[in-house]
Amino acid sequence: MEITVTTARAAEIVGIGYEGFRSYLKRGLLGSSGLMAPLVHPNEPAPDLSRVRATWKRFGVTDLCLMRLAKQLIDSGLSFDKANGIVSAEDTRNCFRPGVELVGAVLMAWPPHYDFIVFIGDDLRHLPNRLGEIGDTAVLVQMDRIATHVAAALGIEPDKRDVKTATRPEIYAIRAASPADLSPDDCTSFRDLVVAGGEVANNALTNNITNAKALFFLEQAEETLGISALKRPQATYRQRIGESTGINLSAEAFPYELGYIFVRPDARNRKHSHRLVAVALDHVDDTAVFATVRVDNLAMLAALARAGFSPAGQPYAGREGRKIQLLIRPAIRPTEE
Repeated sequence: MEITVTTARAAEIVGIGYEGFRSYLKRGLLGSSGLMAPLVHPNEPAPDLSRVRATWKRFGVTDLCLMRLAKQLIDSGLSFDKANGIVSAEDTRNCFRPGVELVGAVLMAWPPHYDFIVFIGDDLRHLPNRLGEIGDTAVLVQMDRIATHVAAALGIEPDKRDVKTATRPEIYAIRAASPADLSPDDCTSFRDLVVAGGEVANNALTNNITNAKALFFLEQAEETLGISALKRPQATYRQRIGESTGINLSAEAFPYELGYIFVRPDARNRKHSHRLVAVALDHVDDTAVFATVRVDNLAMLAALARAGFSPAGQPYAGREGRKIQLLIRPAIRPTEE
């Protein structure tokens, strides 16, 4: 049976006052991380689970570890939203699941957007190189110490199993880069994966990559598994889609297009497209964004819908007679506390 504790005890373990802990829960600490989406009628909207933990009375080990991590990140200077984005990620939750060996594990996050990587086991050898790449500032958190702290507070005996038999999570990192900062190898890798996706013509690809706001690389053990981009589309492209859909896609209305989302076939069915979409949208400064997707690409349509995109206008004819759907995500307005 899973060990759980009350809200008051959870606040003590996390290291924050009771009212502060309750405030974090009401702001959406951990969001819907680790929760199964409920079944709803097709004509009914899905319930908002982003603040569901504010109604909970008891909390388990994994949540306590993630909340403690959030507290450490906030103490290190991250905003609540940035810290919550890291601890709510499924990759982070996987590190604290039962049976995962965390000896020596380190989470590294760096400004300005606080992308993050978890180094665990053999991956720790890459930590010095990554620190050298990101510049002068990084936040490092020892995740094994967080797990030890929570276990000690709950009176849980340390895991006595042979380290060799312990489960290790699959660790992925998404690296963001401006086109000007890309190495020739990065440019080649990105272009090759776009072409492998078979969704775009080659004639404008080089200019589109060069003019992009940011490019994103999903990596595991120095190998690129997927990509995405925040593009600055050319005026003729905007006009063509606007005329086909009846939607104004001016640069003033929609500064960026989310595109070039591609995951290698051998790395699919792991929700990587969701990760690539989410990280890219962290870089849009809350402005409106549009995307275009084949109407039969159900997986990508689902990933974009989850990220707040909605269909706009009628589908139009793309390359080779494919039907393309325009989707838009409106600008996010700040909410009052």
